[in-house]
Amino acid sequence: MATIHYSIYWKWREFKMDLTRIFHALQDGLASIGYKLNSLSEVRVGTAVEGRVYHVMKRATSETNGEKRKNFRSQYWAKIALHPDEIFQSLQGIIEELKKGKEELAEECKKLRIEVEDDAILVIPKGFNKVNISFFDSP
Repeated sequence: MATIHYSIYWKWREFKMDLTRIFHALQDGLASIGYKLNSLSEVRVGTAVEGRVYHVMKRATSETNGEKRKNFRSQYWAKIALHPDEIFQSLQGIIEELKKGKEELAEECKKLRIEVEDDAILVIPKGFNKVNISFFDSP
C-alpha cells in the first residue's frame, strides 16, 4: 500500500493523464526508498494514480472557500493498493544484493592480493630474504 500526499498528486497533474509518465514518476519516488514495481503493473497502477490525480484536481479547483481548500491540500492523503507480486524489489533485497557484492569484491581482492604477492616475490633481488619483505599486511 503506497500512501501519497496531495502535493505529489498536484504535481503529477502536469503529466496530462499519461499513464506511463505517472507510473514512472511513482516508480522514481519508490526507488528512493528502496522499492521497485514490476513493469507489468504499469497500466493498473497508472490508472489508479490517474484516478486520484483527477479527484485531487477536481476537488481543489472546485473548492471556493480558501480555508477549506488549504485544509484539503495539507491533510489529503490517498492510498494506492500495490499487490505483493507487483513489488519487484524491496529494501531487504537491495541490502542482500549489496552484501553479496561486498563478499564477491572481498574474494576478488584476496585473489589479486595473493597474485601480486606471488609476483613480487619473483622479482626480489638476490641476497634479500623474502621473509623480511612484506608488501601487504595480512588480514
